[in-house]
Amino acid sequence: MCITMNKRRVEKDPSATLTGIFLEIKDGEMYRTKYGPDFEISKHVLDTLSKYNLSSRENASKACPIVLMSFDVESVKYFKGKTDLELNQLIGNWEKGNLSEIAKYADAIGPDIIMLFENPNTYPGKFNKVVEDAHKLNLKVYPWTFRNDKLPAWAKTPEEMYFLMKNQSHVDGVTTEFPDFVVGCYESPYSLGSELQHLSILLFPLLILFLLL
Repeated sequence: MCITMNKRRVEKDPSATLTGIFLEIKDGEMYRTKYGPDFEISKHVLDTLSKYNLSSRENASKACPIVLMSFDVESVKYFKGKTDLELNQLIGNWEKGNLSEIAKYADAIGPDIIMLFENPNTYPGKFNKVVEDAHKLNLKVYPWTFRNDKLPAWAKTPEEMYFLMKNQSHVDGVTTEFPDFVVGCYESPYSLGSELQHLSILLFPLLILFLLL
């Protein structure tokens, strides 16, 4: 569906930004427990992408840009050296979130939003140096998950939430369940003041990640 949509889009406008897929590998440890320690679900994912000639950035970028990601460290590490598709290490806590180690095998991190604050329960929120430190290691940062119906303590409105994240934290993208609203935010002025930039919409099951180009 995504590739078909992209084809129609480019036919109408050759300069159009292609929609891509953030593909999450779920619970790699579960598969190893069930089928044995040598079973790696990431191998099957890569084999399927190869079958459709989508296992490299160059080929995928022509039809459907793809980012591979997982909370499971071994699932992400499996891809290193086997594909040049962007690899995103999802992080739920810092027990498995050593940035220097992640930079050895991944291109990006996907931390829980609260991991970007000194204290996520205060207003106004004060960002820590996670994004800055990640960027020094050439890691992109895509925090999750932004919800308009469940505002964090550090933002009083959805607009403030998205614009603070972009203009003050300087993340590379956000994962949200309200993509239509995010598009509206970046297409209209906001009181905090910001330089509006184009968005590349990346489809992802249940969630949609917007890369800020």
